Amino acid sequence: MVHNYKGLHARQLAGCLLVIFIYFWGMLVPAEAQSSSFGVIPTQSANQIGNVKQGWYLKVHPGQTYQLQFQLCNYTNNTNKIQIQPLIVQTTPQLTLDTATPNAVPGPGAQYDFRQLVAGKVVQVPPGKVVAEKVSLHIPAAGIKGLLMGGLLFSSQSDLQFIRAQIKKGKSSSTPAIANFSYGVYLQQDLHPQRPHFHIDQPKLALANRQVLFKTPIKNTYAYPFLKGKFRARVTNRMNPKLNTTFVNKSGNFAGNSKTVWLNYWHRGPLSPGTYHVRYDLTHHRQHYVFHKSFTLTQKQTNELNKFLPKDPNRIWWWVFLAVLIVLGFAGLTIWVYRSGLHKGRPNVR
Repeated sequence: MVHNYKGLHARQLAGCLLVIFIYFWGMLVPAEAQSSSFGVIPTQSANQIGNVKQGWYLKVHPGQTYQLQFQLCNYTNNTNKIQIQPLIVQTTPQLTLDTATPNAVPGPGAQYDFRQLVAGKVVQVPPGKVVAEKVSLHIPAAGIKGLLMGGLLFSSQSDLQFIRAQIKKGKSSSTPAIANFSYGVYLQQDLHPQRPHFHIDQPKLALANRQVLFKTPIKNTYAYPFLKGKFRARVTNRMNPKLNTTFVNKSGNFAGNSKTVWLNYWHRGPLSPGTYHVRYDLTHHRQHYVFHKSFTLTQKQTNELNKFLPKDPNRIWWWVFLAVLIVLGFAGLTIWVYRSGLHKGRPNVR
């Protein structure tokens, strides 16, 4: 069930969404990303919407070519090779946006591979210098549906080569982290409000690293993100209500044309074999998606999962009750023996 936007003027709503997108992307990347080796400063490009310091958000037209411009700063005394790679924005199992995986492939229903629209490059920045650079972005003649989410990943090949040389010489036994910076690229042709197309497949319980996980496969097949939304999963077992539980992500983010497996740790136990029903609610302002799913556990599955879950709380309370009885009995016996000894030790007075 989906409730559409109603009662709002399309342009006003588009403006509101634009502000949300720009604000959210500004939370992902700093205005100027820098490390001890190099820094990146985005600069204004044609058709830019909003502040470019928060990434490139462009209103584009079919068949046109645009330039994504930026400055590269070298903070070292040697030439620094900076690699610029286009990437596809995807969704992580924690419902956040992944903007640092250049090998990510296009998700379900993707119209284009963003990496084919932007040509990456390697720039050699002289020692202590700042250079102005750009990469070309070409929009296909068919245009763009929805909102295409991509990004540019900046990394230092010089840093990587230096660390590899240190390891080879035996001067370093571990691999230090290499600084990478990613800036978002939002491409939109029609600024009217749109909505994601969600699909949820069958959930399940599974083991991973001796932890029981509740897994929910989710995908968005349309090129439009779901930002700062609430994801709620209510699991119920009609035969054993003590196993009912709820998982909530109050500020989840889901990229357009992406899929993931939403992961949550399961702590209720012991499990019982049978059917578990799940209701999913995805809400964001006036958008509301509801899905009903179920999964079944066999006796064999519950036996395996219960090895890593809390035992029956009623059984634990029986053990606690028995321990209390033993302590009270021992205390009573001690008092009786003590009083009996006092009574026997008293002299008879006549």
